Amino acid sequence: MSQETPPPAEPRESLWSVPAGFWVLYFTLFALLDATGVGYAVWHEIRYGPGENIHAHIRAVIPDTSAIGIRAAITAFTFTEGLRITMIISNYLKIRLLKPAEERIMARGRAEERAQSEKRIAQARAEAHAQARAEANRKVAEWNRRRLAAQERGEPFDEPPPDLTQP
Repeated sequence: MSQETPPPAEPRESLWSVPAGFWVLYFTLFALLDATGVGYAVWHEIRYGPGENIHAHIRAVIPDTSAIGIRAAITAFTFTEGLRITMIISNYLKIRLLKPAEERIMARGRAEERAQSEKRIAQARAEAHAQARAEANRKVAEWNRRRLAAQERGEPFDEPPPDLTQP
């Protein structure tokens, strides 16, 4: 009985299970969102809060910072996973839709090229056949003219008719 080993998992680096390629984007986005959220909370508390001094304002903001951090982490994770899923969908659509359409277009182009080549070959054959016929007619006409001229002079004419199988 053989046990199949599962495929290796995609390397991930964080508590939120962010893929390795998105680590820098995730933490940069998280830091920006968290700093912006905390900064806004501090500004709002200082501007509209009832505290008498800066320490009272900061003590009033501290309980909100954990919720801001969690929201920032969820938003950054959602954004990075959304990008990753968008890329996966894009690759899927490229493989399932674009590649077959591209191959059909290429096949159609090859068929059109083949038809044009066959048409050019047929035209060239027709022209060559017409030239060969004209050349054969010219040779026969010259031979006949010599034969008739010899006949008028009363001379024997023993020249064989032209060989039309030779070019």
